Amino acid sequence: MNGKFSPPASLPMAISLGLLCTAALAMSMARVAYTGERTWSFLMWNLFLAWVPLGAAVLFRFLSPKGALTFFRGLLLGILGLVWFLFFPNAPYMVTDFIHINGREFFALTQGQWVFNREFLLWYDLVMMTLFVMTALMTGFWSLFLMQKSVRENFGRPLSWLFSGFVLFIASFGIYLGRFIRWNSWDLVTNPKDLIKSVLGNFHDEALGFTLLFFAFLVLLYINFYYWSFLSVRESEGSHKGKEE
Repeated sequence: MNGKFSPPASLPMAISLGLLCTAALAMSMARVAYTGERTWSFLMWNLFLAWVPLGAAVLFRFLSPKGALTFFRGLLLGILGLVWFLFFPNAPYMVTDFIHINGREFFALTQGQWVFNREFLLWYDLVMMTLFVMTALMTGFWSLFLMQKSVRENFGRPLSWLFSGFVLFIASFGIYLGRFIRWNSWDLVTNPKDLIKSVLGNFHDEALGFTLLFFAFLVLLYINFYYWSFLSVRESEGSHKGKEE
């Protein structure tokens, strides 16, 4: 194995992401136990799909060779890369799950005046939803960070940023297809003909506007995530070298 996946830097990120995920799942299960309702059970499935690209990216980094690439390993890396690319939009897609909060009444009419609704469950749901979305975004961005690192090591920094920009643009369009046209990642395998027709038929102003909006949003968030992660790696590696000296 190539050792490119640095344990000192990745362990704190894994722990913090695990805590976010655990908190989101715990809040969801506590809500089910308290209310007996499974209104938000879809969030667990969506979060699982958001973890798939991170798992694929970690395996991709772990299996990337130092020297010559064998046919079998190249095939395996190709499959992992494809899985990562197909499932990556599921992570930022969870931002659109906030629409399910929209129907809730955050204001209440009391004695002729509009005041904030103090119903505990309403604000509980908002916090729970935010945890799910934050976890999904972090898993997605971490997976992109790892894949960009692989591109940077093999093709240089400028191409690595072009790669990330391309992925975020495609993911933004994928969010549009998933939310409004209701396509899923696996439809590219199970129903590629209709999916391609749908993609070609949805290049219009509405789709472009939505895609550009989410693209700008994701790029802004990812740049911040990238440099926080980069600084974390630098600090961890510097601390590790200092202990060795």
